[in-house]
Amino acid sequence: MLSILVLSLLALNSVSAFKTDVDHNSEMTETVRATSGYSLDEFNELVDSVLDACDSNGCDVGTEKCNIAHCISIDGDNLDDDHGNILEIVGEFIKGSMHTEDTTIDDCTSSGCGFLDAVNYTVPGYVSLRRNYDNGDPNMLYKVSISTTEAKDACGAVFDALSAAGGALGAGDLFGAIKVAVCTE
Repeated sequence: MLSILVLSLLALNSVSAFKTDVDHNSEMTETVRATSGYSLDEFNELVDSVLDACDSNGCDVGTEKCNIAHCISIDGDNLDDDHGNILEIVGEFIKGSMHTEDTTIDDCTSSGCGFLDAVNYTVPGYVSLRRNYDNGDPNMLYKVSISTTEAKDACGAVFDALSAAGGALGAGDLFGAIKVAVCTE
């Protein structure tokens, strides 16, 4: 485990002060998606969705949500009623951990070649957040696992369908041009 950050959070809901330790493993989850087929907003909505499945006690083991690019599973336990906005903190940390980089997907099949604008999404595969009161007593513990899915976005499905049709029909470069046009609109 690699400790990446220690947050000191003062929750002035009474007289509680918290110290939050955040750890993650060095293994990153990475996927490249066409800009027309996936967005950072969709990842953020997935984070919100999985956290919405949690309650004031935490998140049940096995709480998992997926979209076309990622799956997020979460297990969390709030040890007492003074957990404040911990789900918001967990969500914002996960969202802030996602790094994006513009790239290009190039694809050639028997039916032609094309280029697509894309984004490389990189996020830690495992994150844990432990929060203690300033006196050292535990307050909460969350672990989050993030993986990629094998689901194809609409653009990937178009690539496969046009490739199959081009191979069967011998359509040459026509399908390569069509798939780029369809996936960039």
